[in-house]
Amino acid sequence: MGSIAMWWIYFNIGAGRASRMIAASSNPGAIARLAYTYIHAIIVAGIIVCAAADEIVIKHPDGHHSLANVLTVAGGPALFLLGCLLFKWATAGWPPLSHIAGLIAFAGLALMGGGLSTLALGIATTAVLVVVAIWESVSLKDEAAALKNHDAH
Repeated sequence: MGSIAMWWIYFNIGAGRASRMIAASSNPGAIARLAYTYIHAIIVAGIIVCAAADEIVIKHPDGHHSLANVLTVAGGPALFLLGCLLFKWATAGWPPLSHIAGLIAFAGLALMGGGLSTLALGIATTAVLVVVAIWESVSLKDEAAALKNHDAH
């Protein structure tokens, strides 16, 4: 479910909007370099940490409340979301409120993560990603429809 939510957050509107914005820019190389090289390194790092977190959750669903495990399980999705926020900020000109709220939720989960089982923490972080994806989809549904309509022509 977490992988689906990450795909949804990235591809729902941000990727299409970014390619259109870069194509229309007076300096497409600089924006593309920033967005698709430097910022994407953060997104990919988040995906890699999420994979490690999934392994932790599967192998130790009831325990291993080390700081490293909590930071991995809460930090992987947070790193991914931070990268998406920076990508969308660089290509749209504003940071998505849904992503800011998601990062605040991840910080809260990291702070209370030692009090949750690893499985519960993993479920909670996935829930945050799903909420962010739904929030962004609902709040940008008109823009998404306009972009799809533009692509059809």
